[in-house]
Amino acid sequence: MTRDLTGVFSALHAGAKYQKRTRAYNRRDINFTSGITGKYFDASYFVPFPVDDFLDGAKGDLPTTWAIPDPAKFLAAATGKEALLAAPLARGDLRNSYAIGEEILAGYGMADFAFPIGGIAVRGDVGVRYARTRQTSSGYADDGKVALPVSYEKTYDNFLPSLNLVAEFTPKLQMRFAASKVITRPSLADLAPRLTINSSPTVLTAVGGNPELKPFEAWQYDGTVEWYFAPGSALVGGVFYKDITTFVFQQTRDFVLDGQTYRLTAPKNGGDAYVAGIEIAYQQLFKMLPAPFDGLGAQANYTHTETGGTYALATGGTFRDALVDVAKDSFNLTAFYEKERVGARVSYSWRGNVLRDVGGAGLAANNDSAFGSLDFDMSYKVTPNVTFVVQGMNVAGGVQWQYVRDNQFAGYTDYGRTFTAGVRAKF
Repeated sequence: MTRDLTGVFSALHAGAKYQKRTRAYNRRDINFTSGITGKYFDASYFVPFPVDDFLDGAKGDLPTTWAIPDPAKFLAAATGKEALLAAPLARGDLRNSYAIGEEILAGYGMADFAFPIGGIAVRGDVGVRYARTRQTSSGYADDGKVALPVSYEKTYDNFLPSLNLVAEFTPKLQMRFAASKVITRPSLADLAPRLTINSSPTVLTAVGGNPELKPFEAWQYDGTVEWYFAPGSALVGGVFYKDITTFVFQQTRDFVLDGQTYRLTAPKNGGDAYVAGIEIAYQQLFKMLPAPFDGLGAQANYTHTETGGTYALATGGTFRDALVDVAKDSFNLTAFYEKERVGARVSYSWRGNVLRDVGGAGLAANNDSAFGSLDFDMSYKVTPNVTFVVQGMNVAGGVQWQYVRDNQFAGYTDYGRTFTAGVRAKF
């Protein structure tokens, strides 16, 4: 809903929103042993590994030829499957099953404004958003003998103000400033009262949820200086800062079940934290070039980020470290051509090392090494409503390597190269 005004405030906006999220997860783990005990499985039960350059480029004497089991053949060899599938959920199955519901009722109000200050045109908006969240987490808690049904309910309110300002010094030079309070609610899986036990007989680990998690809350501030030096071209420099009052991280601690001590990893709220950084962006259309090269253009941006947060120790107390899932450095480079019926874009995006775990109590987390991807997109407009498109992702075959402490190799993810072709049509 919008109402236009006259004067400093040019318009008022108001609205409401209702959102509902649910997730139900019922798990059953079954080990089929009847009919296969002592049976010899020949080569027909296995298929070749579908990657011919597995671990290509890895240092060390690692095997590069692998075989994987054929699940259908192994399942066909087992007997008594029907009775196992029809049996009630076991204690371990119940511990892994859950249902989460979340209802969010929100309303907002915002005012647009504009006024001059000494020849500088200032415009922007100011507003506030209110949200009430009702959350229900149902599952099973294990008392050491049986898994008993439990349910947790929680309702919380958030007032989220925001301010956006633009100061226009000249038509080509302006500054922007933004301040707002934001929240990010935990994932539904993290809110589940669940417990997953590792079945390995040598490494006793477990993964759980936490229905008492609070949302990620932060005040965020952004400022930029923007110079539009030519039509369709700009050079932008900016700074940003997030003052985080609570965040979510994965904590590892000892947990005893059935007389066995497990290393339990579960989400927990951390304390205060910050994210600060600088960013530079450049875009230019080379309209000054002679035809047909006047459709060329380039884009580039670079971001440097520093972080820090207070983490809770499982044994009590706190410590400070960087935040997870944030790269210190990242950049994107893009060259493009857009003229008449033809469009083409080639881009390279790169992200530095990413920390995946803090305070893991000695467990080895697979942190991500720096990774870059080369992509392209080409299109040809046959008619105003029909366009042929060809796209390629990770065409250089970049591989995401993982490492543990002291930069020791932990694993890698090979995304492969992806090529697609298609037609876009508008009716």
